[in-house]
Amino acid sequence: MLEKIKTFYNNNKTTVIVSGAIVVAYFLYKKFKK
Repeated sequence: MLEKIKTFYNNNKTTVIVSGAIVVAYFLYKKFKK
């Protein structure tokens, strides 16, 4: 199971990092919008 995740992460590193950054940015946006 973990190996599968590792392989997926290595194959889609950019996608994972970008979606992570988008989630974080959205969170911060929601937090400081008030």
